[in-house]
Amino acid sequence: MVDRINYVTNVSFKCNNCGKCCRLRGDIVLYPMDIIRISNFLNISCKEFLKEYTITLEYSVILSQIVIKSKNDKFLTCIFLDEENMKCKIYEVRPIACSNFPFILLNENNYAVQMVPCVQDFNKGSKVIDLLMQNPYFLSEKKQRKEIDKLVSLVNEKYEDLDWYKKIIFKILYLGYNSKKNAVSQVKKRLILIKILLNI
Repeated sequence: MVDRINYVTNVSFKCNNCGKCCRLRGDIVLYPMDIIRISNFLNISCKEFLKEYTITLEYSVILSQIVIKSKNDKFLTCIFLDEENMKCKIYEVRPIACSNFPFILLNENNYAVQMVPCVQDFNKGSKVIDLLMQNPYFLSEKKQRKEIDKLVSLVNEKYEDLDWYKKIIFKILYLGYNSKKNAVSQVKKRLILIKILLNI
């Protein structure tokens, strides 16, 4: 469990394969790009991936979210954790929420670092941004993540009472992708359509 959060620019961090970040972390919320990438890696359709490995959290006042399933254990272990070697089975294409761990982006220049065993020293070592940029998807999908966050926030604020409208936006944003096609280009098209629907 995370005891507290430090707001820092530099940190000494090294994964020690303890697997704690894959347990008791709460829900790993997926972006559409995560869904497409992971489906492609598993060589299955996006529809199969969503059915087999995720659940949809439905809310009354905000847009639904898609999250990775947990195993049925007391630790809420991620379904993709190989417990024999304590490694992620989809590490190369893991969700951005996982590749960013234990870092939380507050804005372009500020980061929070969760107090976990793999974080050794605060305000020493590498810049947090350099550690984040080790993931190839951190930059390549950054613009789309930012747009999605803005649109979701707008939908939640503007259409709080219109469940049917939120369901349409949810379907456009998350469902019906082709796992064999480029994730970013597919999502870009969906974002254009949503902006037209939202009249922005």
